[in-house]
Amino acid sequence: MQNYAYQQGWQSLGRNLAVSPAVGRNQDGRLELFLQTYDGSVEHIWQNTPGGGWSGQFPLGNMSMNNGRIVAGQNQDGRLELFVRGNDNALWHLYQTAPNNGWSNWESLGGTFLSDPALGLLHDGRMELFLIGTDHGVYHSWQNTPNGGWSGWYGLGGYIISNLVIGRNADNRLEAFALGSDNSLVHNWQVAVGAGWSGWQGMGGSYVTPPVLGYSPDSRIELFLRATDGTMHHHYQVAPNGGWSGATSRGHGGDGNIAVGRNHDGRLEVFVRGQDRSFWHMYQTVPSGPWSGWESLGGNFAGDPVVALNQDGRMEIFGMGQDRELYHRWQTSPGAGWN
Repeated sequence: MQNYAYQQGWQSLGRNLAVSPAVGRNQDGRLELFLQTYDGSVEHIWQNTPGGGWSGQFPLGNMSMNNGRIVAGQNQDGRLELFVRGNDNALWHLYQTAPNNGWSNWESLGGTFLSDPALGLLHDGRMELFLIGTDHGVYHSWQNTPNGGWSGWYGLGGYIISNLVIGRNADNRLEAFALGSDNSLVHNWQVAVGAGWSGWQGMGGSYVTPPVLGYSPDSRIELFLRATDGTMHHHYQVAPNGGWSGATSRGHGGDGNIAVGRNHDGRLEVFVRGQDRSFWHMYQTVPSGPWSGWESLGGNFAGDPVVALNQDGRMEIFGMGQDRELYHRWQTSPGAGWN
């Protein structure tokens, strides 16, 4: 597999992964990857310079976890912060003690959860977390001040069966999306900036993957999911802060979860792992415009695609190979083809 992946442009960065990595971007623009290894430990690697080469693979704290996947957020002051569901099903976090610098110890934020965390960013720079409790209701907690400590857990109701994704509307209201008890798409939104929530409402459909989202150049939210017929469906706001289109099929749903990136010029690009285990992508041909067909990026993957944007505007994609090594591939210039 390694030779095959290399021939397709893929290069190895690390080994012994359990799932595809989480990615964050440091205050100085360097990408940093957070790896869950096969033995349950957490390790990390980082770009030595923005858009440049990579460090070796190093342990990060003494966390052992086999349940959830890491989510990386960024504080208002630029410090990265990691969140993960631990072996006790509580939420744990770890944060940089200064921007671009070292790390705290892992600390528990409590709770008992079924899902991976979803992260939203409030208008004032505070982060807000959303998870599914053992009753399948949604619970959230938020930073009391930017860069600060966390509130307790508060319920938002619902009966949710998938991981959540959190978007922010053009007017800064958060909006949560997930799959409801009948596998349909549901959403819940703040009725005003920093205010209460609407309650869960249906958007229809029948889906097998949790929603993922991207933003159009005019800040409209766009959603992507794989339907029960195996194709990828696309929903989008018809106006900023507004209502929603129906579902449009984009074909080729692939296997596993979908990833969305946004090119430097505002064009969205979607990535999936195909049934042939290679990564496939499709992209808008102009910002907010029509879509290309599906094209293969090659490789031989066991994990889902993960996409990040380098400081210079080039997208970079990461995934766990069938040999549990970490592979990456990158655009040769912003918005251009791949190495």
